[in-house]
Amino acid sequence: MHSEFDLLKNRIAELEAENAKLRQTIKEISDLEAENSKRKAENAKLKAEVAKLRHDIEEIKLQTRVNTNEQDASLIEDISQSSACLESPVTLEAQRSTKEASSNSPPIKELEQKQLH
Repeated sequence: MHSEFDLLKNRIAELEAENAKLRQTIKEISDLEAENSKRKAENAKLKAEVAKLRHDIEEIKLQTRVNTNEQDASLIEDISQSSACLESPVTLEAQRSTKEASSNSPPIKELEQKQLH
């Protein structure tokens, strides 16, 4: 009977050791699950930030296209106005009168009279 009692004591000790290992494993799993939850939350946050940055980039690209188009239109308008001024008879007359005035001839009065008519 003494040996049966010793066997049972040893078996209890083995089960207690196994139980301790299982508790340690359960704690490790719990810690890993908590860490995994934190990483999932951080991952979701980063994905949202990436989505926002991509959206912002698209808005910047669009705004850049709009600004470029406006600048191009403004440049075209400036060129058109410059061309129109160059082709304008008044401008041509003014250029002629400037040349004539610089040569000290009296056609300035003639130009003024032409513009009045």
